[in-house]
Amino acid sequence: MLLLTALSLVPVHAFPPQDSRDGEVALEDEAFEDLPPLMQLRRELQLEAERDLAGAWQLESLMIDGLDAPPGEISGHALFGDGLGALLMHSIGWDEANQEEAPTAQALIFRYRVDEFGALQTSTIIGHSNPFGGIEYELNGVLREYQIDLDDPFLSLRHQSGMVVGFSRVIDEALEIGSFERLARRATAGVEEDEDGEEVEEGAAEERSLNAFLEYRQERLALLQEGIVGSWRLVAYRQGGEEVPPGEISALAIFQGDYLALVIHALGYDESNEEEVALAQAGVFRYRLDEFGTLVTSTISGHSNPYGEVEWELGGELREYHVEYQGVQSDALGLREAGGEALILRHSTGTTMRFARARDRGLSEREIERLNKIRGLGYDPRGGIDAAVEPR
Repeated sequence: MLLLTALSLVPVHAFPPQDSRDGEVALEDEAFEDLPPLMQLRRELQLEAERDLAGAWQLESLMIDGLDAPPGEISGHALFGDGLGALLMHSIGWDEANQEEAPTAQALIFRYRVDEFGALQTSTIIGHSNPFGGIEYELNGVLREYQIDLDDPFLSLRHQSGMVVGFSRVIDEALEIGSFERLARRATAGVEEDEDGEEVEEGAAEERSLNAFLEYRQERLALLQEGIVGSWRLVAYRQGGEEVPPGEISALAIFQGDYLALVIHALGYDESNEEEVALAQAGVFRYRLDEFGTLVTSTISGHSNPYGEVEWELGGELREYHVEYQGVQSDALGLREAGGEALILRHSTGTTMRFARARDRGLSEREIERLNKIRGLGYDPRGGIDAAVEPR
């Protein structure tokens, strides 16, 4: 039986919490012709590894201190793409206080790069775990490094401590929502007048309206599909008609291919103990935008702690959100603010999440420099960073 502390992908350094990277940007690619032959080869292999790593992966195995996690006691998924990644891991842990089994969970959204030695380097944007029962948030900027062994469709991440995490590539069909004919009929129902206000045959009006609607719908859908990809930082959250005060909730969402990763942190109140508690919700989902631009998600793996203890979410749970995206409905919504793009997701329960575009991806020069300094202490970069370094 495994405790979640064994799953925490050993950190090597933590920067102070921050909402951005202080204007830093990832290193730009140098022109191949300006590099020595050996560096050219390394750079080519680096880019190839980054391309092969992209996509969704399912956790298959975990080895710690030479011992494999028993089948059925651990599960998880990871996403990689365009310098942004996500990890969700579940296991069966042991509650020492109550002497019983208990569900444990870890969720991370991070920036990443593959370095010239073929190592995966990550920097946490948002994350949490529950190693001792209660949810613990992870500092922004925690650095980790692993050696990659990728033989598609299999991936293993190896740490010098001896921990090896094995994945297999998720290969499945895109999320099927079903037929939209009923929705199309509903959208055009009751059309009885032409543009001059004169009544026409119901069938002719419906056909003309449907054709115009389909043309608009395809244009809007194309804009949404392109615009929604990437990372989004929560800036406002409304539930039951009330907006959660700033500072009491944070979240990050990333859309990659057919997949969505979402991590939400919030402050709750424990009535029994009359104290604030840390709440968290996280999930990896398949998603698609339907023909009306509605976001439909299906849970692959997820968890939350609405009542203190972590609860896992069943796979296949469907959710639907009305999407409002700057550039598609910006005039009506007044979304053109300083800071650029905005994304709003509205659920039928009344929950509304408003996001702003997050530009984070890859590692900053400062983070790469920090990792290089750690390497200078003498460890083998091909084996992964071994020891944790205390935060500054």
